[in-house]
Amino acid sequence: PLGSLAAREYAAAARFEAQTLAAVDAVVTISALDADALAALVRRRTGSEAKFHVVPQVTHSLEPQRPAVAELCLGYVGSLTWHPNVRGLSWFCASVWPQLRARLPEVRLAIAGSGLALDGQGRPLAPRAWQRPGIEVLGYVAELEELYPRCLGMVAPILGGSGVRIKLLEAFRAGMPVVTTTAGAAGLPISSGIEALIEDEPDRFARAVLTLCHDAALQERLRAAGYAFLRAHHSPRRAPAALRAALGLAASAP
Repeated sequence: PLGSLAAREYAAAARFEAQTLAAVDAVVTISALDADALAALVRRRTGSEAKFHVVPQVTHSLEPQRPAVAELCLGYVGSLTWHPNVRGLSWFCASVWPQLRARLPEVRLAIAGSGLALDGQGRPLAPRAWQRPGIEVLGYVAELEELYPRCLGMVAPILGGSGVRIKLLEAFRAGMPVVTTTAGAAGLPISSGIEALIEDEPDRFARAVLTLCHDAALQERLRAAGYAFLRAHHSPRRAPAALRAALGLAASAP
């Protein structure tokens, strides 16, 4: 009964969304992937077309010169109660982390993010799956620039969800090489081995992280490619032009 109710609720929501999108003058999305999916929804549910404009997230790339990190520490940043994050972190801690520690016993992971309840001493209460040797759950961190100097790279093991992963853009901006999943890279036109390392199987994800830890040249290549990606796709110059088009304003208008 619950499955049938959920199916009817989904159909009603999809119909409402499609009709709404078809009725407006323009629709703004933050990725081409979202625009394509919504356009297909409108065509399937209404038989009409909607006009989509992709307005990218703006990231100011300061290109900091990060010193080499002596300690083998990885970082994770994100909401610690959002289901795709929780599921991905639990997968990483259970299936990837033991492989990393077996091959690189000194490696550590610092998990930062909001949402976890606190114990009587103000410490975050992490799920049991994350409570493993070498893993430190920091909880909410007010200033991430205090975390980044400890980390040689970031992991983003996201399973599911949609939209653009702001955590990847933030990592690029901060000069942090990234290992992520296909779902984590969804919505961003990036390629594995160029802007980030992208793997979905636990053993391959572990090997990618190990390679990153041992290869300083790879770290520098990924860092440079991340900055280049932000300049090409998420610079302050790109978003205003796309938003003006969505609003029907002439490009030459002040």
